[in-house]
This record gives sequence, structure tokens and C-alpha cells, in this order.
Amino acid sequence: MAEAGILAESHREMLDRVFWASVPESAKREVLLSEEAWCIPPKNVQSYVAELLKQGENADAVSILQNYASCADNEEPDARKRAATGLSEMAGLYAQAGPRLLQDALRHIGLRLSVEQDQDLQSLVSAAFVRLSQEAATHRHYAAMSQALNLLDGVESQRPGIAKTLRTKMGIEERVPEFVEEALRARGLAAGLTGVLKHLPQTAMEQLSTRFNRCQFRSDLENVASLALELGEEALQYLRDTVRGGPVAEAADMVGLLTRLDIQAAEVFLPGRMKDFHERRRTASSGKSRPAARTGVAACCWLCWTTWIRW
Repeated sequence: MAEAGILAESHREMLDRVFWASVPESAKREVLLSEEAWCIPPKNVQSYVAELLKQGENADAVSILQNYASCADNEEPDARKRAATGLSEMAGLYAQAGPRLLQDALRHIGLRLSVEQDQDLQSLVSAAFVRLSQEAATHRHYAAMSQALNLLDGVESQRPGIAKTLRTKMGIEERVPEFVEEALRARGLAAGLTGVLKHLPQTAMEQLSTRFNRCQFRSDLENVASLALELGEEALQYLRDTVRGGPVAEAADMVGLLTRLDIQAAEVFLPGRMKDFHERRRTASSGKSRPAARTGVAACCWLCWTTWIRW
């Protein structure tokens, strides 16, 4: 049946389900609120909590999910293993139940990333962290996304290889363009989203520079510049460094935004880059190189320069 695309319930899963159905409600709740909650198969936990939410018993549902997440800190390796597996399987339920629960689960599983020594366990913990982070992004739980990136920053100082791999798998950086657009459309509602973008200053500033160059109205320019300024000094320094000595194409893209945010830096860096911009324009015009939308680099840079100087 598996080859035909039909998911078959294993004999063990069937026995678990039948046994769980025979357990009295009071006993179910008692074990799900105990330190042994990790013993209960995730499917049973999920179905029980989903029923509580359906009946409006939100407080009990939250307590059970919080308790289950805390099992990730259990002293027993088998308990941590099963809790990590369960959190991965129930990531969608945690996101559905609310951002605070998702943050709570991320905190428990994220702290294990730095201290877990068992390699197999670390793989399970990493998978759970990625799934929870992906659900945070999908449901636009910005505070949870920011927390995940904060936790990852802590992991990076101790296990940089793992942090880099997880950052890629989380997929948050790939969604920066859509997050930037959302932040620009609803600034008042996107305070948490700005916090997320601060964790990804380079990608965010590259996207904002591109967006800035496409603006046709001054109000749009101001909106982009205001968001870029909120990203903080690290993002602004990346902008300065790119215009000062980065690749010509990237530097050209960022000139306009830099002149709006830090005209003094632009006055220092831009004259020294004009030769590079002119050379790129010359080679592009001669047919040696024709990258899309780059043939007018020097003219575009000079236009940005003179326009903002007049401001």
C-alpha cells in the first residue's frame, strides 16, 4: 500500500491507539501533565490536545503542550529522544496553539542544541528546531522567528558548522524579500518582523537597496529608508563597506540608499569608486559583458549622487 501512496497504520501504532482509547480521561490528563508525558506517542498527544482546543479548553491544552516541551530537558536520553521526535511531529500544532507556545518549545529545544553531546540525539534535536522554526515563519509568528535566530546565534559561537547548516534548512533567509515587502506595507504591524530582519542584516539591506532603487515616489523612498535605518548599525555598516570596497554591481545597487542614510560616508567613498563604475559601464557597452540591468551603472550612480547631494 505504501507503494500506491496509501499510508498504512503499523501494528504497533494500532495497538497504541486502541490502548489510548481505553484509558480514562482523568488518567490521560494526569500522564500528559506529568514528567512521563514523553512516553505517550505524539499522535495520541496531538489528537487529545486537538480535541481540547475544539472544546474550548485552551488552558488545559496549553498546559499539556508546555509540559511536553519541557520533556526535551529530561535527564534520560531516551526521554529527550522521544520528546524531540514528538516536538518535530507536532510543530504545526504548537504553531496553531499560539506564538507563546511555539516560543516555549523553541526555547527548550534550542537550548539543547548547544549542550547535547549524543550525535543521534543532536540530529533529532536539530530536526525539531528546524521544523518549529519553519512553522514560525509559515504562521508569521515573528517573535518566535526572532527567538529562533537568537538561539542560533548562541549555537554559532560554540558549534558554527551546525548553526550554518540549520540556518540554511530553516529557510528564513530565503523569505527575506517577502518579509521586507510585508514590513513596508504595514509598518505599524511589523515591529516583530523588524526584529527578525535585524538578525539578517546583509540579506535585508541588499533587498532594501533593490527596493529603494525601484521607488517612483518620495514617500516610498522615505518608507524604505526608514525601515533600513531601523535595522541598526550592523546593517548600515554593511552598506558602507559594500559601497566602499565591495563588488561593483553590489556597490552600485547600494549607493542610492547609502546617500539617503549616511551622506558623509557617501561623500568619502563614492568618488573613489567612480572609476570602477565607469569601467564596468564601458566593458558592458563594448559587448564584453552584458549582465541584466547593469549597463547604466555609472550613470545611475552619478544620478543618485547628484540627486541626494541637492537634498
